[in-house]
Amino acid sequence: MARPTYEWRPPERPWEEQDLSGLPEDGNRYEIIDGSLHVTPPAGPEHHEIGVRVVHYHLVGAIGPDYPVQIDEPWSMRLDPSVRPR
Repeated sequence: MARPTYEWRPPERPWEEQDLSGLPEDGNRYEIIDGSLHVTPPAGPEHHEIGVRVVHYHLVGAIGPDYPVQIDEPWSMRLDPSVRPR
């Protein structure tokens, strides 16, 4: 069976956050960095498990073991436009 294709045209301007809503939910990770679209395949389950453990460890360390911590997936992160990578 052939996989369906997704046809799209990039905008005639730098990519913006609202452009993400028009992309398929196909498991890939879509990021816009300095107006360019970056697409990466999803990480495997081991990667997610390690990430959850690291986040949980740091949250428990920050707020103490007496507070319940719940981490939901999928994760989503939006950085303030003023934040720039170093």
